[in-house]
Amino acid sequence: MDFNIIRESIPLEIAAKHYGVETKKGMCHCLFHNDKTPSMKLYKDNYYCFGCGAHGDVIDFTSRLFGLGIYDAASKLVTDFRLKIPIERTFKEAERKEKMDKVREALSEEKIRRAFSISQNEIRKKLVDLKVKMDEWKYGLKPKNMDVPPEEWDERFVAAHVYGDYLDELIDIIDFGENYEVFELWEYRKEVDDFVERIRRIEQTADGNNQTGTSSGRVCEGAT
Repeated sequence: MDFNIIRESIPLEIAAKHYGVETKKGMCHCLFHNDKTPSMKLYKDNYYCFGCGAHGDVIDFTSRLFGLGIYDAASKLVTDFRLKIPIERTFKEAERKEKMDKVREALSEEKIRRAFSISQNEIRKKLVDLKVKMDEWKYGLKPKNMDVPPEEWDERFVAAHVYGDYLDELIDIIDFGENYEVFELWEYRKEVDDFVERIRRIEQTADGNNQTGTSSGRVCEGAT
């Protein structure tokens, strides 16, 4: 079963509404702690609770909502939303070996091996630099008053919490992943560039708001 197809096919807010979760402007009461006011934000491809820190994608959300394992939650989504995906466990040791063999074959060509090595270092530097910046946002732009509605929080602070784990996963793949995982990351490096660009646009928007005064209502502990 391809989990990425499930994530791309089912917007999280649509799944939440389908399963009876009441939302308003993308916010809902957190399902995982005693939430008096809506503190969970439902984005298209992930959720984040500003109260308890719960976060994840549509599969994880369904898993926690119904008390299911990740695979069973994915199967439920496939069934409930009638996705044309075979429900079976597909990643086996034989497939892992096949992936490894393909990587070895590709890296046997000097041109690819050289490009892979250079690009791998460039990707890591790009992601580590971004992590340093997002850590500054996470701790330096924390609202002084956490009772302020999340919509009024600095976009960079929100982004640091929403995308922080994903960024850590990418760095872990480069530092500790198996060869085929690192190679796949290299093959999909455009997606990494798109992710970095998305964060850059969030930063530009926040800087623009600060210059025009439109974010004056966002009260934070620190500033860039």
